Amino acid sequence: MNDHDNDRQIRVIGSHRPFARFGWTVVIEQPYDVAFAPVVSSLNRVAVLNLAIVLLVGLLASRIAGSIGKPLCSLSNAAKRLSDGERGVEIDETSLTSDEVNVLTRTFNEMSLGLGRNARELEEKQRAIESANSELRAKNEELSDVNLVLEQLSITDGLTKLHNHRYFQEAITKECKRSSRTKDPLCLILTDIPREQEQLTVSVGVAALSCDRRQLFADADAALYAAKDAGRNGLVIAPLTTDGSELSGDERAH
Repeated sequence: MNDHDNDRQIRVIGSHRPFARFGWTVVIEQPYDVAFAPVVSSLNRVAVLNLAIVLLVGLLASRIAGSIGKPLCSLSNAAKRLSDGERGVEIDETSLTSDEVNVLTRTFNEMSLGLGRNARELEEKQRAIESANSELRAKNEELSDVNLVLEQLSITDGLTKLHNHRYFQEAITKECKRSSRTKDPLCLILTDIPREQEQLTVSVGVAALSCDRRQLFADADAALYAAKDAGRNGLVIAPLTTDGSELSGDERAH
């Protein structure tokens, strides 16, 4: 079988078969278009069917992209707004058609609402903490003022408003330590001013630090009593001693 142009210049497809017994050759020819018409028709139908399938798939893809792409874009934009700190970000579910996208959207909305609630709770707790801290600072300041008053009361005589014996003991201890450290001289003066007498008298005893604060006070006290024994209105300076012995008459000065 081959194709060729016949004597009328028509393209044909033909075949021949010899009959040797009779010395004949049978030739069969058919126009090319007629011979392949069924094939061409089938090919055309296949092409049309393929085109229809392509168009249908494209339409479905477009519909799917429209039903999923826009919601996903909305989800992406909402997520960005949420990450930027915006609160109460929600996506409308009424316009969505995909069940999967609806589930994702509802999950996102629930998460957004949860984050909003957590943020409000944190703000409320922060305000409560700040209020408690402010109240605590005020209480501390009040307590500090009370402690200062108590400290003053503990070293002040309630009647005369002068420093009491406790303050004196603390002060003399500090001064003795300072004198021992700096090698500066330190003296203690004790004064006696008696009450309900017609004539005011003053007796003074003076001593210098030579050993420790106990010896200093003992020396000043002994000098004071020596001044009182001498008839008051006098001043006695104690000599530097280390044993606290009583002053003799020659050691008294008026």
